[in-house]
Amino acid sequence: MSKLLYVDVPFKPGLRGGDKHRSRQLWEILSGGFDADLMILDDGGDPVASWDYSGFGQFSSLPYSRVRCVGPDAVFYFSPTAKKQFSEILKNGNYDVVFFRFMSPARLANIVSRELPDAKIVFDIDMIFSRISELSWARQPTLKNRYHLFEKIKLNWFEKRFFRNPYIFLFTNPAEMSEARKKTGKSSGNFQVAPNMMTIPAVIPEVKRGNTVLFFGVLNSVANLDAFDYMLENLAPVIGPVLKENAAELRIVGKGLPPDRREQFNAAAPEGLNLIGEVDDIHKEIASAKVVLLPLRVASGTLTRILESGALHTPVVTSKIGAEGFTLEEEVLPVGNTPEEYAELCGNLLNGKRDPVELGEALFVRCRDEYSQQAVGEKLINLLEGRE
Repeated sequence: MSKLLYVDVPFKPGLRGGDKHRSRQLWEILSGGFDADLMILDDGGDPVASWDYSGFGQFSSLPYSRVRCVGPDAVFYFSPTAKKQFSEILKNGNYDVVFFRFMSPARLANIVSRELPDAKIVFDIDMIFSRISELSWARQPTLKNRYHLFEKIKLNWFEKRFFRNPYIFLFTNPAEMSEARKKTGKSSGNFQVAPNMMTIPAVIPEVKRGNTVLFFGVLNSVANLDAFDYMLENLAPVIGPVLKENAAELRIVGKGLPPDRREQFNAAAPEGLNLIGEVDDIHKEIASAKVVLLPLRVASGTLTRILESGALHTPVVTSKIGAEGFTLEEEVLPVGNTPEEYAELCGNLLNGKRDPVELGEALFVRCRDEYSQQAVGEKLINLLEGRE
């Protein structure tokens, strides 16, 4: 069996977010198909030593930091000591494949090339960081928001060179893969799509569907903060009367909302919108909602939230960017672009003009057939083993 080193940031059970969900799925796939070791990159924020790593094979950790002004914040910096430690781990492991989750640890790839010249180097991109900065700057090109302008410039410079390397690059959707090819000017290259995957919970919550619209996610991410602002400033005045007419509410669920946004929400007191914050069981929230609403304007990869909702037979209304990468028609995944369209699509599911049970079942079936962990995993193992 080939040897593989999987390099990631903390993704232990209990940590939330679509990126953690994908990490756990990838580790499960790769540790099942390879003699796999795990390396966790440690910024000191989570006590790695306190983790239970039973069942994770050979485990190691490597410290990193972020150095502002030198390069993009999204790209990690490793000290000479950390680089030496990484070199020793590579030589001792003699890996056939080194798999990096995200492009943040890109600086380590040169060490792999030097120490293990025959090893395959794989980067799971998940999302192109410069797209987030570009869209964030385009939404608000102001002095206050200049950070995203500077990051956009630095990231574009970095990515143009990064994607020219002879690595295997995995993208969660074809749109991001196409964006990477534009940066390099190459029509070919070892670029592959490895979409996010749907995992059906072992236990489906036994809850009654309420007359609720649900937005959920980690609320301090760029994409979700922008969606929060959009819901508060643009959507609330339009969807509020629809919610009232149907005796419904729009619940905003998730951790990490900055205090200033909470203050804005409380001051606005939008009709029908309730800021819930973090909950113990997000599956119960999804299963009890009549529809999940994801009015995203900033790209964030192929949304695991759509797959999570589909796994619980809950229909989703999203944006064009939210649906990016899915081969799902609007009959299965309704798409809106304006507050009025979102309000109408959600209203039709609340008042029964469109059957939410039928739509949720259709989403479940399509996601199960096209985005199951087994189907995606088999293709990924074949790719890394050189069988396709």
